[in-house]
Amino acid sequence: MDKKDKLSQKNGKINRQVQRSREWIQDALLLLLDETTYDKISISDITARAGVARQTFYRNYRGKDDIILQFLDSSFTDKFLIIADARDDRGRKVMTITLSMGGLFDHRQKLAKLQRDDTERLIFAYTQRLEDQVIERGKGKVSRGDQLLFRYKVKFMVGGSLRMILDWMKHDMPMATEKLGDLLQKCINAVDAATGGLPSLVIKIQY
Repeated sequence: MDKKDKLSQKNGKINRQVQRSREWIQDALLLLLDETTYDKISISDITARAGVARQTFYRNYRGKDDIILQFLDSSFTDKFLIIADARDDRGRKVMTITLSMGGLFDHRQKLAKLQRDDTERLIFAYTQRLEDQVIERGKGKVSRGDQLLFRYKVKFMVGGSLRMILDWMKHDMPMATEKLGDLLQKCINAVDAATGGLPSLVIKIQY
């Protein structure tokens, strides 16, 4: 095995260790949320429950809020929400966002735990950050005069979709996944039609 292969193997081992530590820390925080409120949970509580050193915690997270924000990233950005650039039937540049409903089910119980008075602010902060990322990515496709309309379109279509899905999960999924998907698609299509002069932001629901 040459030096390059050894380095690659070592990096792979380190990455697995980092991922395992993060999962332990995330799971520890979520378990503690079953026992007490978020504001009463300390870093020491989390590291003790996770069985990791304080130094390990700060190698992976800046603080307690960062655990939840990274968890939301891994739940939504990596598995649920897929953003890509494409072209429509007329050859115009469009941004496509695929919402994978199936990608949420693996995390639905954990996500439900975060929808409480003392942690919902973090979900709101994450949603805003995600909206801003989409807005920034779409800037090159929008004229200066349409920037504000595009911004509001993204906030309604992306932020609104996520809030609807989270509310659906919080209330134990009171309607079938397909019915929720149809409702989301109708809302999205209505906004898209009302702002048809703007570059298209295509959101697809995938089951």
